[in-house]
Amino acid sequence: MEYRWYAIQTTAGHENKVRGLLQRRIEEDPRPAEERLVRQALVPVQEAVEIKNGKKVTVERKLYPGYVLVEMGLTQEALHLVNSIQGVIKFVGTGKLPQPLRQEEVNRLLGVVEQALAAGVRVVQYRNKRADAREREPQARALVRLVQSAGALAIVNDRVELACAVGADGVHLGRDDGDIRAARALMPDGLLGVSCYDDLARAGHAVTEGADAIAFGSMFPSSTKPHAVHAPLELLAEARSRWPTRRVIAIGGIDGGNIHEVAEAGAHAAALISAVFDADDPGRAAAALVRIFNEGQQRHESQRAAV
Repeated sequence: MEYRWYAIQTTAGHENKVRGLLQRRIEEDPRPAEERLVRQALVPVQEAVEIKNGKKVTVERKLYPGYVLVEMGLTQEALHLVNSIQGVIKFVGTGKLPQPLRQEEVNRLLGVVEQALAAGVRVVQYRNKRADAREREPQARALVRLVQSAGALAIVNDRVELACAVGADGVHLGRDDGDIRAARALMPDGLLGVSCYDDLARAGHAVTEGADAIAFGSMFPSSTKPHAVHAPLELLAEARSRWPTRRVIAIGGIDGGNIHEVAEAGAHAAALISAVFDADDPGRAAAALVRIFNEGQQRHESQRAAV
């Protein structure tokens, strides 16, 4: 069966509800993933594509509020299933499903991680939004094994059950990734990180529920999440002051030209992707980022001591 991406327009404020209903349909479907009518419901809308004049083009950026993406087989039963969910208005775009990562590509990415670890990176997160369960577990397990063998921490994005299954050191949760307290119960000794965007109130709730690390961003424009909310640098110092026993993480658009800013502003760590994985020499890029960040942290500590 051929699979495609579908962007689905929902009534205002219903996108999370529709996403949740679709996810439950996925989890309740007993068939193997390749036979399911609806396979994935949590893909960022900016990844939607549509076909115009035989060419693949990105769906208009204005679609991101009030839209949800799903992946499904092109069958009448699948179309009826989605249309039957309250809040769905219409399909607005389609595109061919991206192929799973080939093993040689997985090996290349693991090689980049190995270079980054050798350069001094101490925490690595497994993040693959497009993989299904059959792909995720072996990929995550291989990454965790590599990272921990280097004496660094391995974190899994979004999925606490996967983090437990592969022996990760922790999990990082976003707004729609489940209950923080439940995650803490499943990983009582693990590192629990929570995305707080630009919201100190959310950070306070996360800390109360058991979070060890609170992440803010996007600090700068990000190619990975182009529509992410912007968080000012001042939030880092404020969060560090309010919750001195928690780790404050900066995320979003961070590279060699601005990583010193988040370090000087008070971040304990910076999360990034492109600045290493898109570099011509990932090992050298990672080493430079570690050095610049450490220098920025030293300036931050000097400024605090002088106050």
